[in-house]
Amino acid sequence: MSCIVHHLNNFYFCFLPCQVDCSLSLVRLGKEREILGLELLSDDLITMETLVYETSCELSLTLKNLQQLSDIDKLQLLMKNSNPERYVKDAFQWMVPFLHRCEGHSEGAAKSLLSKYLVGLAQQDLTLPLIIFQHSKPVCQQKIIGDPDQLMEVALECIYSCERDDQLSLCYDILECLPQRGYG
Repeated sequence: MSCIVHHLNNFYFCFLPCQVDCSLSLVRLGKEREILGLELLSDDLITMETLVYETSCELSLTLKNLQQLSDIDKLQLLMKNSNPERYVKDAFQWMVPFLHRCEGHSEGAAKSLLSKYLVGLAQQDLTLPLIIFQHSKPVCQQKIIGDPDQLMEVALECIYSCERDDQLSLCYDILECLPQRGYG
């Protein structure tokens, strides 16, 4: 099996996208046969599949290169081409499943990764974090950030980390997304 993993790591998925599907099918067969040690590879292939088929990223990235990226870099790559009009849809389709996969490998990873990602965005512009917060309000049925404490913590951290002085109205809009006093 290690021979298969070695070959999978060296595929260039940008030139032969069908290799992603074939590789993922092979790994899934291995998992069905209870071959150990395929979880991380499977998750990386799912991320690669999303990048190749769904995100419209121009990639010249091997699986090995993807595996060497940090989780925050993978998340940024997944969301790189998402525009504000599609951001919520893309977040539910790409970001949330990726965060769940990260959480499966390390407890608390999803929360810290999402926080790091949003704060990184907020330093330059609060527009995209605001979209996430608007779809995490207590009144939303399906929330990107379901925990009200996490929502408040990340929202305030984003506001404080913003380096621009022309986004005060966005700061107020973010505050409007937070639960009211006595929420819990």
